[in-house]
Amino acid sequence: MNNRVVAQNFDRSVRTYDRHASVQRKAGRLLLARCPAGVAGDILELGSGTGLFTEMLVERYPGTAIDALDLSGSMVESLRARFGGNPEVSCRVADAELFEPDRKYGLVVSNAVFHWFSRMEDALAKYQGALLNGGVLAFTAFGPETFRELREALRAGHTADVPLSSSSFRTAEDYRARLEWLFPVCRVEEVLLQENYASLLDLLRAIKRTGTRGYGFNGGVPWSRKTLHRVEESYRDLSGGISATFQLFVCRAGAS
Repeated sequence: MNNRVVAQNFDRSVRTYDRHASVQRKAGRLLLARCPAGVAGDILELGSGTGLFTEMLVERYPGTAIDALDLSGSMVESLRARFGGNPEVSCRVADAELFEPDRKYGLVVSNAVFHWFSRMEDALAKYQGALLNGGVLAFTAFGPETFRELREALRAGHTADVPLSSSSFRTAEDYRARLEWLFPVCRVEEVLLQENYASLLDLLRAIKRTGTRGYGFNGGVPWSRKTLHRVEESYRDLSGGISATFQLFVCRAGAS
């Protein structure tokens, strides 16, 4: 997806993001558990958003300087407000895929960002080069099975072909192959997270209000009341309710 569009989507959702970011919080906790116990150097966080995961880093690594960057200017404003009194957290607006670090870090970390990159291989190589000796790269990314129930319901209940952007997300094998080429030690774990919603409309609102429209529809869906009802019926027939699977890859790579 075009990074400018991604930034605009997150700009629009800055006030609603935290209330609807249940999956991102779960992913962050899983990521934090795979991060090293201690960090010999500063931390670079890619795609910090409003700072949900940044807060976890501050608590886990007290006294460690954190450089946090995000593509969305509105998200960075929210981040600055959240950590304005903490001199250890610096914030900047930057595209993590294009950003060129000017120094090295003990930990480069990112929660639910790498799946947006159009050239993931180049980004991984760049951030491998931004690590101090013994440093660690750790990140989560969503995979192509994310929203598989929604994909099936759309196929069954909608006459038009409505592809999901998540269908083009990279597989675990894609990440594993590149990390194995760059690092002596790496690990890629797959975790399937499940979220339940009262209705299809609630699911669609959650997608919109976290700025993650890119999981959704290429070209959009004409959501008339009739279409919404038809797709929801198909969804419930196929899944027994309105549940959504999030395929998450938790990745860690380093010297050990």
